[in-house]
Amino acid sequence: MTIYMHGTEVTLYLRVFFFFLKKEKKPNFIMVNNSINIHEQEESDNEESSEEFYQYRFVSQNTVDKRWKTLSTKSRQHIHDLVLNSIPTVLNNTRGTKRKANLRDLLDKLITKIDEKLETLQVPKTSKTVNFDYDKLHSQNRSLELTLAQELDQISQMEMQLEHEKQLLHEDTKSLTKFRSDKKAVDSRNKMLQRNKLHPLLKEELGEAVEIDEELIKSQFKLSKNKSYDPEKDDQLCEIEKSLSLHLRSIEKTTQPIDDLVYEVEEAGKCLLQLMKNSGLEDKLIDKVFL
Repeated sequence: MTIYMHGTEVTLYLRVFFFFLKKEKKPNFIMVNNSINIHEQEESDNEESSEEFYQYRFVSQNTVDKRWKTLSTKSRQHIHDLVLNSIPTVLNNTRGTKRKANLRDLLDKLITKIDEKLETLQVPKTSKTVNFDYDKLHSQNRSLELTLAQELDQISQMEMQLEHEKQLLHEDTKSLTKFRSDKKAVDSRNKMLQRNKLHPLLKEELGEAVEIDEELIKSQFKLSKNKSYDPEKDDQLCEIEKSLSLHLRSIEKTTQPIDDLVYEVEEAGKCLLQLMKNSGLEDKLIDKVFL
């Protein structure tokens, strides 16, 4: 607990203070702070906030008797006012009239005991040349408050932007899901239509639907207009040509017996026609197919 008065600093530590409340005998050591003024103390808080602020240092009883002194009346009154002003906050957080009354009695006794101990409490002397630039501290505090307000405003804007991005992501996800569903339906329909366009022999040969991308075919035709394009070096075109050649050979092989049969039927028809001419029955064949 640090108390400011008459441009000087008096540093008290609660551990030692309550030690005095419990024991009448003066200790031969005290926990002190190595900071000299409030500016060095603030820098130490910022740079070494994770370290223990207070350090132990042994002070001989002889040093305490020679160099330390008791608090002034104004200092004791200032401490008394600080403790007294904290009582309403404690009482407001307490429920029940009886409990508040009992707590108030205990706090009054504590204040009385603190006042008694403050009369004999000895503290280190402080330099009278130490002055505090309260205007500078107020300016620093104001600057920090403005910086904090700007950062809070920036955080608020970023949160709004984040919510907007989340909304866009949700809409894009819905659009993507709908697109995938529509694409699946279109692909299924295209497969059915392309299968119906195939030759029956190709349907049996493939045994499954073949999807033909018309846009891809158009793009291939556009590429063929390029003078540097060589069809013989186009692997896809060569593969298609090879596949078509195999299918045509298969069709030719399948229809070969039918071609032979057609040839024999034609030859038999010619022989029959010649026999009927020789027999004088040519006039009966005017409406026949062989004529």
